[in-house]
Amino acid sequence: MKKPESKSIIKYIHTINGSPAIFHKGGQICYTTYNRATKLVNSLSQIKKEQKLSKKWRKKMGFLNSIIKYGWIKIAIDKEEESK
Repeated sequence: MKKPESKSIIKYIHTINGSPAIFHKGGQICYTTYNRATKLVNSLSQIKKEQKLSKKWRKKMGFLNSIIKYGWIKIAIDKEEESK
C-alpha cells in the first residue's frame, strides 16, 4: 500500500532558554528581536552544528555557557505556503 504524500515540510527554529533565537554568521546564537526576524533552519543536524559553533565562540570570548540552554522548535509548514 502506498504511503500518502505529506502536505507539509519540516523546518526548525533555534531557541535559547525556550525563546526564539537566530544563528549569526559571526558564530553565535542570539535572541530574536522585533527588528531581527527568526530564520527557519532546514535540518536538525544544521541546528546542532550551529549550537556547537556558538558554544565554541562563547568560550573563546570568555562568556559563560552554564546559563545558556540551547534548543529548537520543530515546525511543519504547508508545502503550498512555502512555495509562495
